[in-house]
Formats: sequence, structure tokens, C-alpha cells
Amino acid sequence: MGAALSALAICLFLCLGGRAAAAGNLTLLTLNLMGAAGGSGWKERAAALTEFLATRAGPPDMVFFQEGYGGPWSRLLHGHSDTLAELAGRLASRGLTYHPVSRFCFWETRPFSHYRIGLLTRSPPLTVRERTVSCNGTESRGVAAAVLEVPGIGRVAAGSVHLSPRCPEAGRLRQLRQALALLAELAADYEPRLVVLAGDLNTAPRPENPLLAELAARGFVDTFAAARPGEPGGTFGLPGNPYARRPGPPVRIDYLFVKGDGIEIRDSRVVLDGRDGPFVSDHAGVLTRLRLPAPPP
Repeated sequence: MGAALSALAICLFLCLGGRAAAAGNLTLLTLNLMGAAGGSGWKERAAALTEFLATRAGPPDMVFFQEGYGGPWSRLLHGHSDTLAELAGRLASRGLTYHPVSRFCFWETRPFSHYRIGLLTRSPPLTVRERTVSCNGTESRGVAAAVLEVPGIGRVAAGSVHLSPRCPEAGRLRQLRQALALLAELAADYEPRLVVLAGDLNTAPRPENPLLAELAARGFVDTFAAARPGEPGGTFGLPGNPYARRPGPPVRIDYLFVKGDGIEIRDSRVVLDGRDGPFVSDHAGVLTRLRLPAPPP
């Protein structure tokens, strides 16, 4: 009897101990695509972005995009109907399977065309939801969110957002709260281990920023600030960017926020900035690597 109990104890130790040690890794990228209409050099930019993603040692598990492009007449006018789906196709031709989550964001000035927002994910989504986020009834934008079952991680709720640059700061705060409400609904329905909010907030990380204070109060961590405290990490207005439409100085307005228990932020840095990857937009991207404890048995 004693030998049997000892064998059982050893088995439990090896099984549960090995499970506890098997933490899961996750790589996230966010990037504002600068639209993709005629004259923006989209085909060349898309090819360069595909090359950057396909040749990395560890391609991102999720890529959050803002300012994709689409619409009923987009294929006729610009040669494609959904840039996020187009990027997924380009990556598939390089042996990388991504599932596009692409949703309407806001109408653009060109007829019958609109900006899209969403993400590409290596794991197929369990559910997709979208919401219009309004700046006090004006300048409405969209947010796209999904829940994923990620191998080695478990359930992840992820949202891509693009807050309006034309709203006052109080209006962007209203938009942010509406986006967070959508993620809270998904968290209540699916109980994810990790919640991610990524995108272009059109706000700089200055002290007492009300948007960043709101996120911190809800338990979200700014991955770049956590990994590189004190570094500016500019993503917009970078010198030497051929797509920049406004002069500097550089400012960080693109973010990756995470929320969950036991998250280790292994690294977070600016990419596609002419040094770590080519410029493919008037924005640079933010790339973050996470480690999470293994899911409970």
C-alpha cells in the first residue's frame, strides 16, 4: 500500500509540476496601416509588411490593425475589397495561416469606401463582436473584438481600437470607455485568462493622462511602459519616415495593453520604424512578447 501511494505521489508531482512549468508564450503586434487607397503605395507597403512578418523567427500570434480599407466599390476603385483579408492571403502564400477579423470602422471621403479595423490571429476566433464608439454623438469610430482559444494559453479576449484624433480628449475618453465595455462583456461571457486592448489611441503618455489613468484603474498594463520605463517609444512623426504626413516631434500614440493574472512582459519595443523593419505606414508598430502561466489542470 505504501509503495502504491508513493508511486501515485510521484506521478502527481511529475504531471502537475510539469504542467506548472509549461508556461505559454504569446507575441502581439499593433499597427495603424495608413489606409490603402490609390496613391498610398499600398501594394509595395503590403509586400514589405508581409516580408517582415513572414521572415521573423517567431511570427506574431495576433496582429492588431487600424485603418484597413474596404467597401462595396473598393475592389473596382483600388483593386481590393478588404486589406486585412488581403494580408491574410499574402501570409498564407508564405506558409502562415492567419484568420482575419475585419469590421467596418468609419466612412472615408472616397465614395463607397471605408476604413476597416480588426486583427489577424493564428487561432480561429470563437466569437467576434464589434461596436461603434462615439465621441458624444459625433466622429464615430469602430472597435473590433474577438475571443480566441490559444493553444498553451487558453481563452484570450482581444480588441482593436482607433480613437478619433478630431475629438477633444474627453470625447476620446468616452470612446475608450465604450470599447472597454465591449471587452468587459466578452470577459463576463467567456472568462478569458488574458484581455488585450491594442491600437491607436491618438493620445501621448504624459503624466495624468485621463485615458491611461482609466486603463490603469481597470487593471490594464501598458506593455511598452512596463518593459522600457522612461523610454519615449515614438510611433508617429518619426524622422526619415517617407510616409509621414506631419512633421515631428515623434510621439507614442500606439499601444498594447494587457490584463490578466501572472502575465510576464518579456519584451516590448517599437518596430517597422526604419531600424527594426522597414517603414510601411506613417505609424510604426509596437511588438510585445508575453509569457503566461500554464492553464490550470
